[in-house]
Amino acid sequence: MLETQVRDMARQLPPEKQVELAIDLLLGQWRTWHRLSEQGQASIRAIARERGLDWDKLSEEEREQLIDTILHEP
Repeated sequence: MLETQVRDMARQLPPEKQVELAIDLLLGQWRTWHRLSEQGQASIRAIARERGLDWDKLSEEEREQLIDTILHEP
């Protein structure tokens, strides 16, 4: 089924079902984002710990410096 067909079918739903569908789709995306965010937080804390740093005690500037350093490592 083509994406355009799916959209057309969704538009044929009653408004309340369109809302339910939109919420369901958004929640699915949010759950994925949330899981990835948690994994990223765990990863950056581990990287900081490997460097003798406590991520939670770093200032925003120190966090940015650490991330910049990591991004520019060979």
